[in-house]
Formats: sequence, structure tokens, C-alpha cells
Amino acid sequence: MAGAIAAVRKNGASWASWQAWRQRVIERYRAQGQSCPLSALTSQLASPATQAVVTSLYDRWQEYLATGVRALVAAGEIGPDTDPEQAATAILTAVTGGATMLLATGQISYLETALTEALGRLRPSRTG
Repeated sequence: MAGAIAAVRKNGASWASWQAWRQRVIERYRAQGQSCPLSALTSQLASPATQAVVTSLYDRWQEYLATGVRALVAAGEIGPDTDPEQAATAILTAVTGGATMLLATGQISYLETALTEALGRLRPSRTG
């Protein structure tokens, strides 16, 4: 997921780049199925060292996503009142929650729906 998130960080100023990122994330999780490497780490969160590694990864990914959201704001694709940190947190939570549901159920639809909803909340309404 780190590569996909880094791509949003660099090229996040368009909806097309976010949709391409969403598709890459889903394809990656679909390919790995219930063999998520991060799950091996998160299952060991009782260890302070492992917790530090996982926290560092999540913090880095959240910042990359926030940078991508800031790029959307700067490009005028979303409103200036959008909070990039909150949006990034919602997107990251959609990915991690969707991945957890994939691990538990074997169904990718949870991840697809969560990402669609998290990204959809950023996009301004086209009515009016």
C-alpha cells in the first residue's frame, strides 16, 4: 500500500489520480487476499517495538494522504474548508478497516465500499 499512497502524495491533484489510486489499492488487496503482511504485524501489537513500527507506518501513510488531499484543495478540486488531516484519517481508516474485513471474511467488497464512501465525501456535489 505504501507505493500507492506515495503516488497519491505526488500526483494527488486530480480526481483521476485518486480513482487510479483507489483501483491500485483494491487490486493489491484482491491479489493478496487474506495474506495481508500488515496483519502479521498488527497481531503482535502487544509488543512495544511492533506497535512503534505500525504506528510509524500509519502516521506516514496518513501524512501522504493528507498531502494528496491538500493537492486537491490547491487545485480547486475540493473546497478550501476541507480538513486534509481528517479526510486522510477517514481514507486510511477505510483502507485498514476494509482490509481487516477482507481478512475476516475473504470479501473485498468491504474495502471497495469503504474507499468509495471515504473518497466520495471529499468530492463536491455536482448539483446546482
